[in-house]
Amino acid sequence: MTQIIALVLGALFGGGLYLAGMMNPSKIINFLDIAGTLDPSLIFVMGGGIPVAAIGYSILKKREKPLIFDGIQVPIHDVINH
Repeated sequence: MTQIIALVLGALFGGGLYLAGMMNPSKIINFLDIAGTLDPSLIFVMGGGIPVAAIGYSILKKREKPLIFDGIQVPIHDVINH
């Protein structure tokens, strides 16, 4: 069952990358080419992905164990208290 869930989540992630244009090498090169033809549209992809990942990470940290994948290792190092 976890393999099916992983397949669905991977396909969803890959589809999102495809729709965002991350599969087009010239779009990536133009995004990274600051001195040339800069294409800042992929900033919106990162701007949308970072909050989603942060919300998921904060939910995962509050749980005693993960909901689906039991073997996942979550970093718990707290910089403020050290």
